[in-house]
Amino acid sequence: MTYELGADSDRFSELLQEMRNRAGLTISALSSKLDMRPGSMYQYFYKKRGRGGSSTMRWFLRYAEACGCEVTMTFPKSERRVVIRHGQSL
Repeated sequence: MTYELGADSDRFSELLQEMRNRAGLTISALSSKLDMRPGSMYQYFYKKRGRGGSSTMRWFLRYAEACGCEVTMTFPKSERRVVIRHGQSL
């Protein structure tokens, strides 16, 4: 499944629902895995928690792990040149 961030904030809550559905988890079971109350979980699905159900990246990664999903990110190519020398970090 490919998901792109954009102006349509409903897409994020749709993504969360899709992940939960594919994992075959009820909201109660997922809430238990995340150590949350089911009522709090509904806030993410129905856009009561931030804009479009948004949250932190940390929360999203925990959510994905609870659903058994693997998350990958693709960044646009940069015109910036990065030089890495032995023993140095970015």
